[in-house]
Amino acid sequence: MRRLAPPTDDAAEVYRRCAEAVRSTVRRNRILSVEPDVVAATEEYIDAATEAVLHEIPQTEGVAGTVTTQEMVSLYRTHMVRKDAVAREVYDRLMAAPSLRKCPLCGQRIVSTIDHYLPESLYPAFAVFPHNLIPACKDCNKEKGTATPVDAEHQTVHPYFDDFESERWLYADVCHSQPAALNFLVSPPDHWDETKKRRAVHHFTLLKLNELYAAHAAEELVNIRYGLSGLYEKAGSEGVRRHLQAEAISRTAAHLNSWQTATYEAIASDDWFCDGGFAET
Repeated sequence: MRRLAPPTDDAAEVYRRCAEAVRSTVRRNRILSVEPDVVAATEEYIDAATEAVLHEIPQTEGVAGTVTTQEMVSLYRTHMVRKDAVAREVYDRLMAAPSLRKCPLCGQRIVSTIDHYLPESLYPAFAVFPHNLIPACKDCNKEKGTATPVDAEHQTVHPYFDDFESERWLYADVCHSQPAALNFLVSPPDHWDETKKRRAVHHFTLLKLNELYAAHAAEELVNIRYGLSGLYEKAGSEGVRRHLQAEAISRTAAHLNSWQTATYEAIASDDWFCDGGFAET
């Protein structure tokens, strides 16, 4: 998971730009007429997201009984997503926001789509609201789907509002198997409140991050096996350990809660692994 700077685009301006591009005069005027309702909803969204209570926002059918859900969805798909859309530049800025183009939900795969944090089909007022539009990889978008939080504990991490990165919560255990493998787990700081702890676990579980990280870690262990074998012959298990500890420090400096940090810290502290467990039998 990676935090992102909130979008700077004005919600009212984005909505108006999309609405004014609607061809039908009657429909355009009807969509423009609910701008105050949409703006009020986005202000409520920011307040709720700041307090981590987005689950309290009720689902609606359309906006203000005037604009249908499908019309709001069409605003997004026709006037923001299409290559020649009037608000395409907003979409492009959102997609370009993540560092190294990495998905902020998993921190690993490449961003390739936009996820509506609160699904547009259930919360149409936020269909083109930039703060509700999260750049994501297709896998995270698919796993998250249209699931909506029923309580505070089942809110996935919101990259624009939640800080889950300033403290360590991701760890790994070494599986003493052949070949060696890793199992990833969430272990938040004790001082986090129970809701934040459970949110981290829910996000990790819903998006199947253990499976993703374990697969990447398995490949990493294969890639470093040859070098560790040579080092083991020269400097023994302590030489291997010192090397892995240095690698762990480097990964930690780059990203505190990456699978790489958890991997190198786990294997560096595992006696079995350092004493030849890395070797292929």
